[in-house]
Amino acid sequence: MSNNINEKNDNWTILVPISNLELTKKIKNEIKIDKVTFIASKKIPYINKKLGSNIKLKDVLKKLFKLQRDEISKYKTFAILRLAGTPSDIKERSLSIIRDELAILSVSQLGYSNRNNKKSPSISKESPNASSSSFMLSDDNWINYNKILSNRGPLVLDEVWYSFNKKVFFYNLLKIFRDKNCVKDKWKKNIKNAVVLAGQSQSSKDIPQSFLWNMISLETLITSQNEKQSEKLVERIGALISWQEDWENLEFDSKIKDVYKLRCNFVHDGKREKIKMEHVHFTDILLLNVLTNILYNLDYFTSKKKFIEFSEILKAENFLGIKHKKILKKRKFLMPKTTYN
Repeated sequence: MSNNINEKNDNWTILVPISNLELTKKIKNEIKIDKVTFIASKKIPYINKKLGSNIKLKDVLKKLFKLQRDEISKYKTFAILRLAGTPSDIKERSLSIIRDELAILSVSQLGYSNRNNKKSPSISKESPNASSSSFMLSDDNWINYNKILSNRGPLVLDEVWYSFNKKVFFYNLLKIFRDKNCVKDKWKKNIKNAVVLAGQSQSSKDIPQSFLWNMISLETLITSQNEKQSEKLVERIGALISWQEDWENLEFDSKIKDVYKLRCNFVHDGKREKIKMEHVHFTDILLLNVLTNILYNLDYFTSKKKFIEFSEILKAENFLGIKHKKILKKRKFLMPKTTYN
């Protein structure tokens, strides 16, 4: 093997061990997001044809297990992708792609599990399980507090996970990566960027940061530059879910304006203290419904422009007091009963 292997320009198969993610027979022990396939380690020896590599991964893994038995053999899941270039050029790029697609996978937890039980799939040990300890002392007493900072156990893609995600947006999201003609390229990029942010929010333990990523995700999906964001957020989210009685009963319009104000105070003045878990929960509900209704109607919303036109038509009809001529054929309202400890 050449001493300059790091500068060899070639087609490379990148194999990266993944923590906190477990695949099951229900999804055939693998799931492909966009460029990355996540696959159970036990299945790797049988997929050479998919990878287009002449090297037998079974033989490579045997060598890896011998050299790094403790480090490699414990991983149940690996990420695999193909990139062209030199190893020195594509190493960091490949890890960045995998992190983004792990975030997309994490967004499948939106509405599926509560914020107290989110899992954080990651590259090997980048997000290890962790806990904190603290002590409080007085003249006569002392107390020891222990807190788990990251959830123990993996995100398991089993029958329950699959059943839930077939009913919401996640598998329709994967469709835009499979079908090049499904949506406009710019709209696909908007959706992907928004979902990566939403997935990072799902994995974060920091409440203000989770909230901000949710808000930016919503803005990326449904607003454009140079618009009055607070009004457009209400208008466009309303175009998707205001038909549901909870829109008025739970005062969604005023709550959206409230969270947008919190977002602005955080971004412009660094005010974090007023952002609570209830605000993260509310923006989770907004994202879940926006993503579900947009991705359920990709045959109609082939671009952001199409979605904005739809919301403008509804706004005009509401103003004129006429019956809506355009109603989404497939629409849902989801209100997960989320609790926090």
